[in-house]
Amino acid sequence: MQAIKLEIPARYEDGERFKTIANVYMLDPPYMREEYDWELDDDKVVVHRFVIASDNSKDEFLNTIPGFTPETLLFACDSVGHISDWGGIGGGYTHTHESAFAEIGYEIVT
Repeated sequence: MQAIKLEIPARYEDGERFKTIANVYMLDPPYMREEYDWELDDDKVVVHRFVIASDNSKDEFLNTIPGFTPETLLFACDSVGHISDWGGIGGGYTHTHESAFAEIGYEIVT
């Protein structure tokens, strides 16, 4: 399974660029997982084709906070790099995009 790095900037909902080390990836095959849907009161399968990997280890502000532990998280996004779900689909206290994708079974290719 591959995470293909795209040459488009990762952006917040309002269009502002991420301040972290962030890249947009296309997943092949798409990543699927079951999530609970509160409106349906049942589980549903969610498919993620595009993902932002965000590494905050170089964030100047966060690194001034005592006890801050860097993390790399994966977030669902659309095909133009706008984040679509802050719930996070993987990553954590890993330190690279590669290790975050490895946790969900993908390898980065360029």
